[in-house]
Amino acid sequence: MKSFKTFLNEGAPVPLTEAVSASAFEATITTAFNGGPGKDPETLKTARIKVSDYKTVETQSKKIAKLIRSKTGAKGKMVHFGVGAGKRISWWTGGGVPKSDMYVGKVKISLKQSGGSQLMSARRGEALSTFRAAIEYMQDEAPAETAKLVKLIEKSMVRFFTPKGVNINTFKFFVKKLKKQGPGGIKKAIRDKIDEFNAIDKAVRQVTPQLSEFMQTNIEFRKWFVYEAATGETKFEPDQFADANWIVEFNPTTGNAKVEKLSSGKRKPAKFIKTLAGQVGFKMRWKTGSGSKLNKQGVGNTEISLRVDVPRPKKGQSEGFANTLLMLGLEPPVVEVSTPSAIEDIYTEELRLFVEEGNIYLTEAGIIDSVVSFFKNLWNKIVAGLRAAAAKGIKFLLDFLGIELTSIQPTNMTVNLGA
Repeated sequence: MKSFKTFLNEGAPVPLTEAVSASAFEATITTAFNGGPGKDPETLKTARIKVSDYKTVETQSKKIAKLIRSKTGAKGKMVHFGVGAGKRISWWTGGGVPKSDMYVGKVKISLKQSGGSQLMSARRGEALSTFRAAIEYMQDEAPAETAKLVKLIEKSMVRFFTPKGVNINTFKFFVKKLKKQGPGGIKKAIRDKIDEFNAIDKAVRQVTPQLSEFMQTNIEFRKWFVYEAATGETKFEPDQFADANWIVEFNPTTGNAKVEKLSSGKRKPAKFIKTLAGQVGFKMRWKTGSGSKLNKQGVGNTEISLRVDVPRPKKGQSEGFANTLLMLGLEPPVVEVSTPSAIEDIYTEELRLFVEEGNIYLTEAGIIDSVVSFFKNLWNKIVAGLRAAAAKGIKFLLDFLGIELTSIQPTNMTVNLGA
């Protein structure tokens, strides 16, 4: 049997006795809310529903309309949103079906038929866009949760970037090789060494299961994901009517209905959202990138500026470049730097500085001291980059790590209020 929308698109009037659907009840409930066909003939006419067909479900429609008025406090004339697409925010890649099926004043209702309805489309673009909206909510509304994620990542990665022992012979071979390269070959040599020597990719890859676990268990993320899925607040930001702040589940046979509030205002989830968030789960897939995140103009996806102080070393303590400056009677510099936009960029830059500071001409003992300092400085800068990125939100943290979410499948997103 074809749905009501299919018949509607074909332009043929549809008796509700043959196609009682949520779409049909959107119009009949709206008409009943407005006082019936005598006071609101246009809604039925626009939906191509005969008055005689409306009469077959008038009792149920009035019962539902009365409950909506009582629960929401809605006053005025209700408008049936109808078919079509809402105006979406520019970066949204999902479909444009409005969350709101009817509205009256500031009350915007998402109508669901009893028996279980999905809060959102399971399509990849819709899910990924909802993920982005959720982490942007968290950035503004729950910054402490991002800080928790950073601590988790730091703990996971520290053993890769602060090794207990350094293969000095391997590193000595590397610096000797650089001596023979000349300026033009240094960049290639550094890239070769990244592939051969560091554990960045392995470290980042092991973070992805922890990211998934964090999202699964973090109530703030689940809350904001469900909030966006149910309301469409971010998705339909340019459209004042397409998002929803109430949900109504109805039984077309009995006229029984349940009404729940979704939002108390912009970025204000109602209690019902927390109930839904308690049951949702996710299946996630991630991709770790390679190479620099910088574009041709030298601008990264994540641009972070932070202050780096080169500390004065204690007497008799070797601190590489800073100590050398002191020996020459110069003060260690305090400089403003812009962190690279990915961990690999930091590694590349540290290797470049290692070469330019003349460390390749040191004695074996000097090389050992410099290598230890190299890893210490590398880790400190990576931590600084992680924290600076996290201060701007989870999206920037993922950019910094070079990790991209390729798919997210929410589970248990069915609304069943028991109407």
